[in-house]
Amino acid sequence: MNVAAGARFGPVFLLPGVSRANALAFLLVDMIVMGVVVFVNVSQVYLMNTKLGIPAAEQGTLTGNLGFWSEITVIALAGVFGILSDKAGRRGVMAAGLLIFAVAYVLFPFADSANGLLGARIVYAVGVAAATCMLTVIVHDYPQERSRGKLVAASGIAGGLGVAVFSAIGGNLPEFFITRGASELEAGYNMHIVLVAICIAAALYAWFGLQAGVPAGHGRRQKTDLLAGFRMAARPRIALLYFSAFAARGDLVVAGTFIVLWGSLSGKAAGMDAAAALSAATLMFVLSSSMSLVWAPVMGYVLDRFDRLLVLAGGGILATAGFAVVGSLDDPLATGVWPAFVFLGIGQASCFYASQAMIGQEAPAENRGAVIGTFSVCGAIGVLMATAVGGRLFDAIGPGAPFMMVAGATALLALAAVAIKTREPAGPA
Repeated sequence: MNVAAGARFGPVFLLPGVSRANALAFLLVDMIVMGVVVFVNVSQVYLMNTKLGIPAAEQGTLTGNLGFWSEITVIALAGVFGILSDKAGRRGVMAAGLLIFAVAYVLFPFADSANGLLGARIVYAVGVAAATCMLTVIVHDYPQERSRGKLVAASGIAGGLGVAVFSAIGGNLPEFFITRGASELEAGYNMHIVLVAICIAAALYAWFGLQAGVPAGHGRRQKTDLLAGFRMAARPRIALLYFSAFAARGDLVVAGTFIVLWGSLSGKAAGMDAAAALSAATLMFVLSSSMSLVWAPVMGYVLDRFDRLLVLAGGGILATAGFAVVGSLDDPLATGVWPAFVFLGIGQASCFYASQAMIGQEAPAENRGAVIGTFSVCGAIGVLMATAVGGRLFDAIGPGAPFMMVAGATALLALAAVAIKTREPAGPA
């Protein structure tokens, strides 16, 4: 097919200038980036329970503090990377983000204190700001409008697969190395070496596989500054989407951070060693996150056929119910609780996919990097609140409290979406 006329990648119609190879590279890089991003929870929990020996009663607060400073870094840099990508192109920013991840995973196992862990986490956060912002920009650079929901869903499948694979395999790597004669500390070092190699290989693939330059209609002809995305918040739908990023990123991180932490502590309290407890906890998170793979085709169909604002409201309702159910559990490793994690995964995925599809629909093409950079900043603020406040609620009230907090945020999102739909039934001109 003539790429200049717009290639077709499976069910997705691509914009002129975007090849099938570019689309495939995007999905594979998406899978790796999301796996690497979430793997920090496995790395962090393992180090706290082995090398650093952090008391169980302090792990929730420390996890929240690490997340807080990590997200401060993302807030400071996501908009900068969005602007940079509008001017210089997407693939360079993506490759740089993956190389920064590699540096962070070199530093993690050498941390010998909470402050050392914090330093590595801040380096990791720079990579998060670059790579995740580019994922959101590129998923809207490549498809035609009629296929936007399908590529968002495909991206979600790729990211969910990355989260599931990296969590499942990565969470079992320490036990794998220990059974082959490594000590707990040596197993931790080996686990991180594997991650560093993956990050470097992915950076090279991103550089050669993603579309070069700045997409047509973007960047050099525009006068874009760091406040351009914030000025767009004058539009009610974009303001709503900024809040949706706040809620959707917050629920993703609460699930990734506190399911693993809660399950690990529960397993240790039941008499498991650190590696076995981590493996059991990771299984619950994998069960939840893998629902994005199952649910993505449904959302891809729905988002390209129905009003995306109403779909966002429905996603908020599902997420509220899912997080409230998990937050009411007594033990995340108890027999028969897995349906609660399945339901949480469906709600989380619905909210995430809907917000991702709508931001590309509403963001002007000429300032897409700036708007999505601001969208990423709002998501980082949501993560900051979820980890900092959630960590303290985890220690002070109980492990279910962070999940109830997220349920409140997604309920507000659903109500706001319905209110804007009532005010603007047909949307802005």
